[in-house]
Amino acid sequence: MTPLLLLAACADPDTRTASPEPRGGRPSRVDERFEGAPSLDDGVLRAEIASDEDDGLRTASGWAVDGEYGNLVVRAGTTALLRFRLAEPLGSAPVHARLVLPIGPDPSGTRVRVRASFDEGRLADVQPAAEPVVDWVAEHPLTDPWQSAPQRKDNLPRVCAPFLRTSPDLSPLLAGHEGATSVTLLLEGVEDGGSWPIVDRMDVEAPECVGPLSARLEVRPTVRSALVAHEMLGQPTDEGVTISLLSLVDAELQVVTRVIGGETTTVGPVPLRAGQAEHVPLVVGADASAKYHIELRRGPDDPWEAGPEHSFHTRRAPGKPFAFTVTADGHYINMEHRRAYAHMQLLQRTMNQIEREHPDFHLDLGDTFNGESYRSFDAIDDEEMARRHLAVRPWFEIVGAGAPVLLALGNHEGEQGWRTVVDDPVPALSARWRRALFPNPAGGDVDESGPLENYWATRWGDVLVVVLDPFRHTMRKPHDLDGHPGSGDRWDWTLGEEQQAWLRRTLQESDAPFKLVFSHQVVGGNSDYGRGGRPQLENGSYEMGGTGPDGRPAFAEHRPGWPQPLHELLRDTGVTAFVHGHDHAFVFEEPLDGVAYITAPQPGSADYDIGHIPRSGYDESATVIGNSGYLLFRTTPQGQLEMSYVRIRLPGDGVPRETAFQHAFERR
Repeated sequence: MTPLLLLAACADPDTRTASPEPRGGRPSRVDERFEGAPSLDDGVLRAEIASDEDDGLRTASGWAVDGEYGNLVVRAGTTALLRFRLAEPLGSAPVHARLVLPIGPDPSGTRVRVRASFDEGRLADVQPAAEPVVDWVAEHPLTDPWQSAPQRKDNLPRVCAPFLRTSPDLSPLLAGHEGATSVTLLLEGVEDGGSWPIVDRMDVEAPECVGPLSARLEVRPTVRSALVAHEMLGQPTDEGVTISLLSLVDAELQVVTRVIGGETTTVGPVPLRAGQAEHVPLVVGADASAKYHIELRRGPDDPWEAGPEHSFHTRRAPGKPFAFTVTADGHYINMEHRRAYAHMQLLQRTMNQIEREHPDFHLDLGDTFNGESYRSFDAIDDEEMARRHLAVRPWFEIVGAGAPVLLALGNHEGEQGWRTVVDDPVPALSARWRRALFPNPAGGDVDESGPLENYWATRWGDVLVVVLDPFRHTMRKPHDLDGHPGSGDRWDWTLGEEQQAWLRRTLQESDAPFKLVFSHQVVGGNSDYGRGGRPQLENGSYEMGGTGPDGRPAFAEHRPGWPQPLHELLRDTGVTAFVHGHDHAFVFEEPLDGVAYITAPQPGSADYDIGHIPRSGYDESATVIGNSGYLLFRTTPQGQLEMSYVRIRLPGDGVPRETAFQHAFERR
C-alpha cells in the first residue's frame, strides 16, 4: 500500500462536537449551526475531519500555504485516510451517508475505492476492512478559459471557491456499527486523476477562503433526513399550489391536506427517485386556507415518517386583503465563499422575520443562485449547478413551507441570451435546476425542455403581479465586467419583442386596481451593467424611456415596429410601481407619470451599506436607506396598497426590526 498523501486534521478533535466561542459574536465556521440556522432541524449527522495529534502523519506530502490546507492527489495505488468524529453515536442502519469533498477544475476525472474502519487507534496503524467497498468516480468540472483571465473580477485564487463533489451512498460501510463515535475512511486511487483540496482549519483565524473547503461526512439516519430539499411551495394556481422536494434515496411520499372548514384528503403514495426533484400539485379550492404535512417511507412495508404541519392560502379573491414580501440580491454563494458569517446570520434573521409576517407568497428578485459568479467559477456542470441551487433552499424553506416562493431571474443566474448563442452550458443547467427546485407560475419562453418560467404574471386579490426577464432576449453582452468583452451599447439590453408584446397584453387586459411590475434591473440604465432607476428615464433611458445617451428620442430607430418605450407602456396601462433589485439598497423614487420606482434591499448585508447606489445615477430627491431587510406589500380593507421597507439588524447593531419607510398607493 503506497503511503498516505494527505491527512487533514484539526488541532483539538474534542472541540468538533461543540460550538466554539465565536469571535465578535459571529459563528466560527461556514457550516456552524448558529442559533436558528436552517440546518438545525434537518436530522443530518455531520462530521468534520479529526485525528490524533501524534499519528505521525501530519507532515505527509501535499501540504501547502503554511500547513493550512493541502491537496489529496489521487494516483493509482495511492491511499489517503480521513478520520471523522461524529457529533452523536452512529445508529444501526443509516438511510444514507456521503462524503463531500472540494475538487479543483482539473482536466481529468478521479476514481477511488472507499472503505471504512472503526478502529480508534493511530491512523498509521489503521487497516480498513476489505469489504464492503464503494466505488466512486468523480468527474472533474470543466471551466471556461475566461475564468482564469487576469481581468476576472478580484482575480481571486481558484481555491477560494472550488467545486464540491459528493460520493455515492456510503451507508453500507457504516451499517452494523451502532454506537460508533468516529469512522475512518480510506480512499484508494484506482487510476490516475486530479486533486482534492482538503482543508485542515475551519476557525476564524484561518486565512481567507480556507473555511468553505473542509471535507465532511454526512450521515442521514431517517428517510426525512435524506431530503436535501424539504417541502416547499411554488407554482400557485387558482385553486392550489405545488410542493417541490428532492431526496437522496428512493422513497415513497404522501401529502395529507386539511382544508379549513372542509375535508381532509391524501395525495399519494408518490414515488421519489434518488437525486430527482419531485413536484406534487395540491388542489384545495379557490381563496382557501389549508394545512398540510408530508409523510415518507422507504417502501410499502415500512412505517410512514410524518413531517411538521404547515399552513397556506390559495389565490385571494378580488377585494380580499393579503400581504406578500420581496427580497433581492441574496448572493448566498458569495457569502459562503467569503466566509461571511455575519451576513449569513442576518439573512437567517430576515427570513425568520418574513415567515412571521405570514405572507401569502414571497417574491425574490434574483442574484440568488449564482450559476454565473464573478467571485468564483461559473457552474458549468450539472452537479455544481444543483449544489448552488440546493445551498439556497434552506433559507427559502423557512418561508416557503407555508407560502409559495416565486422568482425573478438575476444577472448572476447565468441565463442570459448572449450565453445561449455560444454553446454555453450555464443557461440550460441553471434553468433546469431553477425549475426543479423553485417552480414558478407557468409562462415565459419555451425551449426543447418546455416552458422556462422566466417571465410570468399572476392576479392575487386586488394586485396584478408581473415579473419580467431582461436577460434571455439580450443576445449581445453590453458590459465587460468579466473576462468577456461587452458591446458598450445599452440598447442591447432588451425584453425582446415577444415579451414586450406579452407584457402589453397582460397589462391592458387586467382590471386589477393595483399593477406591480418586477424585474431584477432596469432595461438599459446609467451604465452598461444596467444600474439605476427613475433618473435614467429622463436622460439616456434606452428601452425603458426611448432616449439615447445624448437624451434625444431614438426608440423608433432601435426598436422599429414597437409601439412605445417601457415606461410609457407602464404609464398608459395604470401600473402602480416598477420594483427592481440589482443596486443593493432600498430606494424609493416619487412617481413619474403615476409610476413609482422602487429598489429592493438585500436581505443579508451586515455592512448595512447603500450598495451600488452612489454610482447608479439616483438623484437627490430619492429616498435612500441602507441594508438590510425586505419589502412588505399589504392590501388593506380600505382599498389601499401599502408598501413598507422592514429593516433587520443583528443583535448589538441597532433596532432588531424597524419599519424604515412606508408608502400608501391609491388606486389608479
